[in-house]
Amino acid sequence: MNNIGRIDKYCGLYGAMNMNFNSKGTLVSVLIPTYKRSAYITRAIDSVLTQTYQNIEIVVVDDNIHGSDEAIQTQRVLEPYRRAGKIK
Repeated sequence: MNNIGRIDKYCGLYGAMNMNFNSKGTLVSVLIPTYKRSAYITRAIDSVLTQTYQNIEIVVVDDNIHGSDEAIQTQRVLEPYRRAGKIK
């Protein structure tokens, strides 16, 4: 059985779970893509962080145009999580 589970949709990858075995248990990687939706990122990240399983990494993929107003707003929203080491 494959140890990588994926949720794919016709429009592309919406989320993924990558399981690696180590001394802390299975690492679950959560990918959160965003495009012009900075208002919803905190809800998505907080939802992941409130899970009972703790060996999780969160990767946010910003598909906004670099330097655009949307990209700048997304970076502002993500900064507290980045400083706290919650996202990459």
